Amino acid sequence: MCQHACTSNFVSTQVLRRDTPTQRMQVIARFLLIAAKCVELNNSNAVMEIISGLETSSVQRLKLTWRELSSQSWKLYVSLSALASMKDNFKTCRQLLANSKPPCVPYIGVYLKDLTSIDECNASALGELINFDKLDMQAKLIGRVISMQHFSYDFQPIPEVQNFIKDAAVLTEDSLYETSLLVEPRSLQQVASASERSPSGWRRSKLL
Repeated sequence: MCQHACTSNFVSTQVLRRDTPTQRMQVIARFLLIAAKCVELNNSNAVMEIISGLETSSVQRLKLTWRELSSQSWKLYVSLSALASMKDNFKTCRQLLANSKPPCVPYIGVYLKDLTSIDECNASALGELINFDKLDMQAKLIGRVISMQHFSYDFQPIPEVQNFIKDAAVLTEDSLYETSLLVEPRSLQQVASASERSPSGWRRSKLL
């Protein structure tokens, strides 16, 4: 889960490092296209990381940036955001995993949540006997993850991209918010209309 946070912060950092709302919008649009490609590649983990990075408070508060996003990008954001939603116990994400064929990279958070649920809702022992049903459930869940590691993607490495990601400076959460306030001070955001004061407001206006 540490990797998840690092990647999400990388996404937020790349957005906030741009000087103008248009430049930040272009970075957001590019990440949405990358996330859409990850859906095609059955990489739900990367989708969750990218959307998490775009839905941090430091990025979500950028009213002047988000309102420049095209209607096409907004529709893509809405669909990807629904995929990454924790609603109904990650229902949409689970459906994607169920329909995925190897190779794939599942969102590990779903499996960790299920392992925690199995552990907390089932006793390890039944009297003096070991609860093998509990162990069987845990083993099957872990086995699913291990089985996915037997397949790999046939990608050609691009050293320039790998080095960029590896060497990129990533801001901490506190630094991200401080940077967000610098690039779009609250005083500047007052030009946004009342309907644009929340992501749901922007979303409605873009989809109409």
